[in-house]
Amino acid sequence: MSQHNSIELRLTGNKLSPGSLRSKEIAELIVAVEEMISAKVIVENPGLMKSEIVVGLSNVEDGSIRLQFTSSLEKLTSEATKSIALSIESQDFYSLPEESIKSLKSISEFTRNRDCNAELYELNGRKKLLAIITPETQILEYEPLIGETIIYGTVTRVGGANEEKPTIQFRTIDGKLIYCAANKANAKIAATHLYREIGLSGDAEWDAKTLEIQSFHVREITEYEDAPLSEAFQAIKDTYGNEFDAIEDVDAFVKELRHGV
Repeated sequence: MSQHNSIELRLTGNKLSPGSLRSKEIAELIVAVEEMISAKVIVENPGLMKSEIVVGLSNVEDGSIRLQFTSSLEKLTSEATKSIALSIESQDFYSLPEESIKSLKSISEFTRNRDCNAELYELNGRKKLLAIITPETQILEYEPLIGETIIYGTVTRVGGANEEKPTIQFRTIDGKLIYCAANKANAKIAATHLYREIGLSGDAEWDAKTLEIQSFHVREITEYEDAPLSEAFQAIKDTYGNEFDAIEDVDAFVKELRHGV
């Protein structure tokens, strides 16, 4: 078989042999490798559709368990694989999409359950070891940022199947559509403001990477007042100016907010 621009996942361990694994376990590893790489390719190349990216099993080598993969988008998948390998070796997964991290965790869980290593290789005329996942490898996810905030926009729908836990469909002034949890009282108030601009005050969770709101729980509904940007900044300064003045190292302050370090 040609090893031109291929990827290999090799499983090594004293108790591993092709006959010792169920077909389902092998299938799950194959899916994990494809999802891990294709998700990274899509993030780096947003113009591509997932259906265009195939990282298919091309060969199963004799001896230790070695699964080899090829792709029609060789250059892109090769770059994605190297980036993933760098994240594994540096134990820094911040640049990886959620789908890639989820797949890595599946492979990591397999190594712990089977007490083995998963070695990731690049095959391009020669064999090069890129990274090793061991039973001790920790695939870390970034926790969402949590806090209170106010979002402004337009109520586009109110309701839901659960009357006790209604949802407010809300389009923010920058065009993002957010589904907000609310109690019945706030849902009724929001319904009277349908297709009007208002403010929703409450508790939000932000994605630590994109800083986009993942979830929002409405505590209070306020009127929206359109005002010049200069007035808005002046209001922030008047309210919080002293607190901001006390921050000497802004970069360190933001890092502590995001990562707690």
